[in-house]
Amino acid sequence: MDYLHFGQGIMTLSTRSETSVWAFMRSTLEDRGFEQYQKSSVGDEEDETQESKSDVIAGPLTVIQLVRSMAGIPMSMIDYPTFAFWNSNDLATYLDRIWHPLEVALKSVDPNSHSIVSWGSYPPARDVLELLEVVKRASRIEPDLPVQQFTARPRSSFLVKPKSVESVIFNMIGVVKTHKDLSYGDLLSSLLTPRCANEELLRRLDDQIPEHFRLLVQADRETPIPALLSRIYVQIDDDQLRDSRSLSVQDFFRVLEAQNNLSGLSDQALSVRLLSMLKPSGKDKKPQLPSGLQKLVDSQSTSASN
Repeated sequence: MDYLHFGQGIMTLSTRSETSVWAFMRSTLEDRGFEQYQKSSVGDEEDETQESKSDVIAGPLTVIQLVRSMAGIPMSMIDYPTFAFWNSNDLATYLDRIWHPLEVALKSVDPNSHSIVSWGSYPPARDVLELLEVVKRASRIEPDLPVQQFTARPRSSFLVKPKSVESVIFNMIGVVKTHKDLSYGDLLSSLLTPRCANEELLRRLDDQIPEHFRLLVQADRETPIPALLSRIYVQIDDDQLRDSRSLSVQDFFRVLEAQNNLSGLSDQALSVRLLSMLKPSGKDKKPQLPSGLQKLVDSQSTSASN
């Protein structure tokens, strides 16, 4: 039995993995139709309302929506980068195996085309029959490509720039912390060495969650720490960019270590210190937080005092 993770729920699938991508793509196009790209009006600066976002779009699909849905990507995350999902390298390879035949097939239909995305996104108008012809030709290039399912990582709320690799790392720190029942201070301290780039740091975090647990683990939705980490990182990184340098997540943790001595620090103490690092705004000279995040902050403060 296959499982597809949508938000906080799991949907069972019985036959999709036995269907070729091209057959499923044709069926989807015939059922749903095709529309040219329309830019979303929803920004990605802050992930405040992920629970209210629909995983299903009832209507025609763009080329990007069509292709990425073949990997089981929910519509609410259709434009998220591959590292927002478990087994992200496999997902990237799988999507390339779909895009490449489509690009080759398109060249045989329209030699002047630049890419299937631009062909299906901008004038002149395209219709579903034209795209179905491209799909049919692509199916001859790699005929036995099966539909596969890739699972989104569980996500904390109120992350700043949730589509960035940095916020995915902060989120995964919460997942590892929840899975292993560690304190954040000890976990962050353990990630200071060896020195590595963001992508390697994410792989190190992934390695702490065995494959057979990945559909079961939960994000940290009880503390404000992942969201506060993402906020402070963006704040500090913006300052760094004035010097034309970008701060790695590990370098950011070294800043925190220098100021806080992370090892042995309780979650409540870390939250207080992270809050103190946020730039104040408004008349009361306090950081302005979304109401839901403020509730998490207040809840942790209350539990610490009990």
